[in-house]
Amino acid sequence: MGQEIVRREFPEEPSRRSRLWSYEDVLHVLTSNAGTEVVKGIMLNMPIEAKEHLSVEAFSKMTNLRFLKIGYVQPSQDLIRGPIQLPQGLNYLSNELRVIDWYGYPLKSLPTSFQPNKLVELRMHCSDIKQLWKGIMMLNELKLIDLSDSQNLIEIPDLSGAPNLKQLILQRCIRLYKIHASLGDLKRLIRLDLNGCKCLKSLPHKISLEALEFFNLSGCSKLKKFPDIVENMSHLSKLCLSETAIKDLSLLVIHATSLIELDLRDCKNLSSLPIAICSLMSLKTLNLSGCSKLDTLPENLGKIEDLEELDVSGTAITGLPSSVVHLKNLKELSLSRCVGLSSKSFKLTRLPLMQPRRSPDPMGMLERSLVGLCSLTKLDLSYCYVQTITNALGCLI
Repeated sequence: MGQEIVRREFPEEPSRRSRLWSYEDVLHVLTSNAGTEVVKGIMLNMPIEAKEHLSVEAFSKMTNLRFLKIGYVQPSQDLIRGPIQLPQGLNYLSNELRVIDWYGYPLKSLPTSFQPNKLVELRMHCSDIKQLWKGIMMLNELKLIDLSDSQNLIEIPDLSGAPNLKQLILQRCIRLYKIHASLGDLKRLIRLDLNGCKCLKSLPHKISLEALEFFNLSGCSKLKKFPDIVENMSHLSKLCLSETAIKDLSLLVIHATSLIELDLRDCKNLSSLPIAICSLMSLKTLNLSGCSKLDTLPENLGKIEDLEELDVSGTAITGLPSSVVHLKNLKELSLSRCVGLSSKSFKLTRLPLMQPRRSPDPMGMLERSLVGLCSLTKLDLSYCYVQTITNALGCLI
């Protein structure tokens, strides 16, 4: 109803409407440079096959534009160029903009005259952006930056002028190699997602991200070291470090005491876990699959009483610590492809709930070690040298 009211105001003159969303009307205004200061919102959703070229002055007359969204009707699963091309560049974007959501933004930077002091959200998936800006921009209202799949992005500039930033999402920015040190001082940052930034070798030397809840570094294959943590990250609940080159987690787990999910899949340089990991009392999911150098688990692993999922598939472990029987909430245990594991790995004398016998019974050792795991519903022993344990599975029913 609201859209119809706006359309009826000036049915024949879309450039005099405050909001434009009709495909034909938006294209008419943009291609003919017919925009006016009346226009406050533009939403352009184009068919996948459509492409339009705009002039350098396409937005110059829309000085009060607050909302700008350009994209496709149905987003493609493949990375494709955006629907709008600017062969001569772009001279102007309104400083009144609160939201920019522009799929495939075709230029290497934003207009030099653009002062986005009122900007709240900046989304530019699959853009050609190489660098957002130089120096410091005063962006007190900015809450979100999402440049995912911007494959020409090489660095993140000084963010000290954006103290209220809550989300920084840079998934699969494959050429990103540099992040300004100011990132480490964003006190209100909640989500930091650098998944797939495979050229990123380092993060700011020190970080003080006390509000951070979600931190994703998965696929940052050149990242070898985690930054020094200045203040406790007491709100961090999910940390993804899969496919990184990180070797040491000791300082990290000391300061991330509220972790619920820790993903360390395919960390090929990780050979041990710090003892402090056993103090993560809120941890529910621990994924160590594919950590091929990891040959032991901490003896006090059973202290993580809330642990529900433990995946050590594809590691070099030869046994489980005796304390594992205390994981009363463990629902899923994966030991798949642990080729060093066998029935002999589960020693009777290491399991406190079992009475030692004179003659070891390798067939029953693993069975009795599972009895203490009263919540276990899934056990994966595929491609291990462990014998069938049908009796133990019966005990878990």
